Amino acid sequence: SSMCTLKDFISNLRCFAEADLKQVSDRAAAVLMLLEEIDSAVCITLTQRSGRVRTHRGEVCLPGGKRDPADRDNVATALREANEEIGLGPANVRIIGCLQPFLS
Repeated sequence: SSMCTLKDFISNLRCFAEADLKQVSDRAAAVLMLLEEIDSAVCITLTQRSGRVRTHRGEVCLPGGKRDPADRDNVATALREANEEIGLGPANVRIIGCLQPFLS
């Protein structure tokens, strides 16, 4: 079986411009799907939510969270949250696009 490279994975994503996405909830939030190629395998970074939070306690998830009033859009929310949660600086991220929103 052949492995999917990061380039192949990215070319097969169905991405959208954020302006074209429909809002699915009045609770604005965003996550960042971090893709990295390690030893020819496509890897996705996941985190685990604290056991002390009110919702989704201890769940494994993508870095992200609620939108702050200062965030200009969902991309800004996802980048800010990734920086807060895993220390990933926005300058180290290349945004490929946005995926269709869904309720979790």
